[in-house]
Amino acid sequence: MRLPSKARFSGNPACVVVLGEQEGANDVTDDFMQKFAREMNLSETAYLRKESGSDNTYSIRWFTPAIEVDLCGHATLAAAHTLFSRGHVTGDSVTFSSKSGPLAARRAEGGLIELDFPQERVAADAEAPPALLKSLNFTVEDVAFVGKNRMDYFVAIAGGQPAIAALAPDFTLMRTIKTRCVIVTSRCDDDDSEYDVVSRVFAPAAGIDEDAVTGSAHSAIGPYWADKLGKASLVARQASARDGTLHLTVKDNGRILIKGNAVTVTRGELLPQEQ
Repeated sequence: MRLPSKARFSGNPACVVVLGEQEGANDVTDDFMQKFAREMNLSETAYLRKESGSDNTYSIRWFTPAIEVDLCGHATLAAAHTLFSRGHVTGDSVTFSSKSGPLAARRAEGGLIELDFPQERVAADAEAPPALLKSLNFTVEDVAFVGKNRMDYFVAIAGGQPAIAALAPDFTLMRTIKTRCVIVTSRCDDDDSEYDVVSRVFAPAAGIDEDAVTGSAHSAIGPYWADKLGKASLVARQASARDGTLHLTVKDNGRILIKGNAVTVTRGELLPQEQ
């Protein structure tokens, strides 16, 4: 298990499965991947398979306990950490082929890993389902912006860290909304804050009431706040119970760089099924 964090028991845990040359590796089915992810019961389980003809390119797929998703940040960070720390790749970078196109990861300064992801910009959504704001106990007057991208709903509010901390969603109602995640975000208004923006991310429809630290959500959070604040580099906090910090750089080429830490907590072996 790899934990995108500076220390154990914080950040967002993920399971990383490297499918190598071992017997049966090529027989791993989608059904097995989903069942194993449900067995791990973490927000994401990532499956890696080395692509032929390249030492530093792997395919990657991500599964929550309930569904396969198109993009995941923290499990990609965990995957890169696994490949670097276990000597699966040479050098300081690795490329992942994914359902969201090529994703790059490299070793960065200070022990960080930097992900190169596509921006997932949000567009205003005047027809968001009534359940969206109701599930957050908001009225239209409570929000500054409601938007959507190809994966998630996005709600911006005033009030900074206290307002984000006070969120108490109705997950039963939110689960009825057809979306991967609901992102709620705010600018950090206090002058002495080390953060520019703060957010929480909820994904009950994907089997996760609240995600701890969501790298892919910051593919939307970063560009939105970069435009609003007029700055390309941001420090973002995801204020879940486990908490996490992300360093964002919004590029002009439609990409976003996301930096974070990862640590290894446990390693395990999947035993063959007894006959």
